[in-house]
Amino acid sequence: MSARHHSRTLSERSLPVKQWRQFNFFDVQQIKDQRDATKPPEIFQKTDITVSTSGRGNIILADILLNIV
Repeated sequence: MSARHHSRTLSERSLPVKQWRQFNFFDVQQIKDQRDATKPPEIFQKTDITVSTSGRGNIILADILLNIV
């Protein structure tokens, strides 16, 4: 190999560029309280959600004492 080849920097070499793919599975909408559209739903105002999980079309939220919201 030539000395010129060794002196090239990593950025000068042609490397494949990895890019994140974006998948839009959901229509994003902010949920609102039924009584007051300027606030989040009451259930989210009362507790500190510390745990969440999802699966099979459901979302489960719980607080630090593992009370399911």
